[in-house]
Amino acid sequence: MTGPDAVHDALRVTTDVSRLAESVQALAVQVAENNAILRTSMENLTRRVENTEEDVEDLQAADTKLREELAALALTVSSTAGLLAATIKVALWALGAIATVGGIGLAWALPHIAWS
Repeated sequence: MTGPDAVHDALRVTTDVSRLAESVQALAVQVAENNAILRTSMENLTRRVENTEEDVEDLQAADTKLREELAALALTVSSTAGLLAATIKVALWALGAIATVGGIGLAWALPHIAWS
């Protein structure tokens, strides 16, 4: 084609190419913005994962400490129970001894009281 139609077609192609270039440029800007958003999101996610890992480590340390304290408490309770049992045995022995001495005293005193 030559003549006015060729010029008109060339202008239309130039306009179409120009619009296409603008669209591609706008798309490139949008892709760059999306990449920046994605990068920020990934950084935030990475930080959250790191914080979660630190929280898990802290919780594991606290769990270990609580288990150690619970074991120490169980040992204390066991020792206290043993001491209490020994104290009760001694108290019962002493009470038995007092009752025995009292019984002997009463057995000795009753005939003397009865003869008086």
